[in-house]
Amino acid sequence: MQRCASSGSSPIARRSPRPTPWPRSASFFVVQHFRRFAEGGFNNAQPFWFFPVVLLLCSLPWLPWLTRPFRHGFLSDAEREPEHSPARLLLVVWVVIVVVFFSLPRSKLLGYILPAVPPLAILISDGFVIALGTPPKRAKRLWQASITVTTLLCVGVVAALAVHPLQSSRDFAAALREQRGDTEPVVMLGNYYFDLPFYARLRGPVAVVEDWSSADVNKRDNWRKELADAGRFAPGRAAQALIAPDALPAFVCARPSIG
Repeated sequence: MQRCASSGSSPIARRSPRPTPWPRSASFFVVQHFRRFAEGGFNNAQPFWFFPVVLLLCSLPWLPWLTRPFRHGFLSDAEREPEHSPARLLLVVWVVIVVVFFSLPRSKLLGYILPAVPPLAILISDGFVIALGTPPKRAKRLWQASITVTTLLCVGVVAALAVHPLQSSRDFAAALREQRGDTEPVVMLGNYYFDLPFYARLRGPVAVVEDWSSADVNKRDNWRKELADAGRFAPGRAAQALIAPDALPAFVCARPSIG
């Protein structure tokens, strides 16, 4: 503590500069919508065919039911079912537009494709209704096959996650929760572990040490950019939580409980 007292530097004076406040509406619409769609540099960059493949793989056990309506020409059978053709055409157009639209940008998050799931599910169920007109035994075997494949896939995914669990900070957080005092702050150096505050049951914000003044912070869509963007909405909290490396000694000296 003698070194802290002799340094005479303020814990606030050498922190990273306060971010300039950024209107929430501008960030939400300009950055997260227009720029993410039109520009590159965001996370999870994938090729154009990514969403069609994901949608087909996730619907794999039910694909036979999806092909039945197309084989029966339901889009052109307006005389037999005139009330159904416009709705079925709308469902097909709905799926195609959503998949093509969200396949254009480089950044592709799985959640983007969710609007295409409801119409696809309706088309699959329509195929099941059409199959009811076929011999019962054949439709029953196809239904049992779909259920079996779906069950095996679900069990396989759960088993794979049990054998090879995703990276987690739960064990470290448990040790931190037992050994940490209530007034002791938590500081992360060069990385941010999103699940640590949850598992450690931290009540206050976590300080993160990084070179926040570097131009590289905004070049990649990662945890650094997320925290920097959040700091624009709350400059006061950012000044307390986003710590520059050369400000770390003053930050520690201002909290004697660390020593």
